[in-house]
Formats: sequence, C-alpha cells, structure tokens
Amino acid sequence: MGRRKLNATSWTWVAAAARGTAHARMDARLQDAYKCCFIENSGSLFAIVSDGAGSAIRGGEGASLSCRTLSSLVRTHYEHNRFAPSDETIHSWIDIVRARIDEAALSRGLKSREFATTIVCALSYTGGSTFIHIGDGCAVYKAVNSEEWVCASWPHHGEYASSTNFITDQPEPIIRISRINVQIDVLCLLTDGLERLALELSAQRPHRPFFDGLLRPVTNSKMVGRDSTLSQQLAKYLDSSPINARTDDDKALILAVRK
Repeated sequence: MGRRKLNATSWTWVAAAARGTAHARMDARLQDAYKCCFIENSGSLFAIVSDGAGSAIRGGEGASLSCRTLSSLVRTHYEHNRFAPSDETIHSWIDIVRARIDEAALSRGLKSREFATTIVCALSYTGGSTFIHIGDGCAVYKAVNSEEWVCASWPHHGEYASSTNFITDQPEPIIRISRINVQIDVLCLLTDGLERLALELSAQRPHRPFFDGLLRPVTNSKMVGRDSTLSQQLAKYLDSSPINARTDDDKALILAVRK
C-alpha cells in the first residue's frame, strides 16, 4: 500500500457472512453476525463480528443482539466523549449486552446460555486502536506504511477441542482488551469459521496470502463507507466451494481500509 495521511478520517470496508455447510444440512439459521460503522464526530471506525455458539438454540440471536447493542453504545459514547473508552467503560458495555440477552432469554422462557456468542470488536481512531475480544475469532491489522499483517487479538480456545468463551459465561465472561498506539491503515475481523484459512495456527500468525488476496479490490475501491458490490462478492466467496471444502462452519468477515 502507498503512503497515507495520518489525519485521514475516511474508510472503505466490505463485510459479509455466510452459512456453513453443516448448518445448511440441518436447515439451521446463520449464527454469525457483524456490524461496521464510521463515527464521523470522532473520526473512528467501529467493527464487530460475532459467532453464536452452535450448541445454543438462540446463538444467532445472541450474536445479532451483541452487534447491535455494542454499536449503539459506541455511538452514544462518542456523542459525549472525545477519547477512546476506558477499560471500565468497556466492561460496563459488556454488562449492558449481557443484561439485554438476559431480557431476551427471560421473555422466551429460556436460559441466557441459549444466546451464547463470541465477539471480536475493534475501535480504530487517529493514532491507535482498541480491541475487545471474548472467545475465538481474530483481529488482524496492518499499520500505516507497513506491509506486515499483525494479529491484534488471537483466538482463545478452551480446554477441550472446539470450546471457547462466550459473553454469556457465568459468573462473568473472560474479556480481553488490548490497545495499540500505532495508526492502522487496514483492519480485518473474522469469526472462527475462517481461522484455518486465515491463520497459521502453529506459528500463531496471519496467513498473508489469504489477507493480501482480499485486500487488493478494497484498496482499489473508490467508495467511501461500505462497498456493497464488493461485499456481495465477498459473500459469494465465503460461500464458494474452495472455502466450503476447508470449513463447514458459519463465517463472517469485515475488511476495512483507511483512505
């Protein structure tokens, strides 16, 4: 990528999710969700992907509810603050999401764990970014004027195969908050279904060919904000035979480029 201005405040992004073949065979709904938005009064980009637990009957609803609620909370934060949220504020946001899930579960006569979901969030602003992560999935970025893909937050897997943490965990979830003080030019968030394609798991690093292939069309896009045409193409790619041959899980991905 070429040199970019440090005071740039516009982004182009693509975002999509696709149902995995395992869920399609069972005629189960898509369990992954996502949200991406630019907050003009702060010059910040907020992105989140969420993966509803396959073992939870309302995992997809938990994922959608988490994305909508956290996006709204971030917007409200910047209506009253100029700076990035503190760890205390972030923990309060998670408490609010959990309360919303509790309300949704109660209204349906269910336990909150039936809405179990992971979250990977990024809030990128001039000079730095904050990442909020519960469970698996991953956040990857490229710093300004750098060609290196860096993992900002690695997937967390539990003691047993295919296990992880969820926002509904009791008595409270394991929340990982990380901050970097470098400007990000490219940001990518993805859910668990893409880990085997996007990450070199043994080396614990991003698989560069995967991300470079996705980046080129977004870098060349003339759109500001969400490129809907490229997002539709991304959705088809996520549901393509080459991808489905390597993963049968749902998958969601957001890729954003600072312009």
